[in-house]
Amino acid sequence: MRRSGGWPASAFAQLPSRLPEGTRVRVTTMNRRVQGSLAAIDRDGLTILSERTTREAFSCARIQRIDTRGDRPWNGAVIGAAIIALPAWNGCQHKGANAPCVAIGIGAFAALGALIDRAHEGTTTVYAASPGSCGTP
Repeated sequence: MRRSGGWPASAFAQLPSRLPEGTRVRVTTMNRRVQGSLAAIDRDGLTILSERTTREAFSCARIQRIDTRGDRPWNGAVIGAAIIALPAWNGCQHKGANAPCVAIGIGAFAALGALIDRAHEGTTTVYAASPGSCGTP
């Protein structure tokens, strides 16, 4: 679980300007968790279109936590490509200046990194309820 960088995960009033509609979210209340796409959000609560294609509204007071999906698969692709770039370039030098050899190595590791990132479902906590987080002390 990570908090999004640069802003507190306990200020619900700031969420409307930071979470665009359509964002995939997981809302945790006292007795359940619901995942879906953010349909609407304001200072008082939010509405999501759940996995079961039903609209569900949650008041700020009921919400204990809101999580979004962590990094995207392209992040893993970039990391995979960066890890193999120098070894691929060095390993392909015995064949002369061989750009296709380097490109294949980088492409293979970029794809592997993207697959690993896609399989790993990380989350980022963007809201964690605390006293006063809904604007009432």
